[in-house]
Amino acid sequence: MEMAFINAGFQDPDVGVEEGEIEFGSLAEAAGVVAAAPFGGELLADAELWVRYVAEVERHLAETAGDALYFRPRDGVGPGDLGSGGEGTVLALPALAYFGHATAPWN
Repeated sequence: MEMAFINAGFQDPDVGVEEGEIEFGSLAEAAGVVAAAPFGGELLADAELWVRYVAEVERHLAETAGDALYFRPRDGVGPGDLGSGGEGTVLALPALAYFGHATAPWN
């Protein structure tokens, strides 16, 4: 990532990565991030399509995410699994945040 800054003409790049989790109250809430997509409003407006979409997201995550995705108690004590969401739990998804800053030589 530092090379992207250098190639763009910036000086003294400083980059980093933070690892953590994003928490959602339910699978439907996590799937709802699609609302930001150009087609999100259309998807959310069709109740039948939305139900099918959430079911497909759940199926896909169950097949591909393995132990990286799970419901856990809201207080963070002890792991759960994708099928055990319920009252007092959060869906925890692993997340990476990339950040960086550099000096613009023209300033």
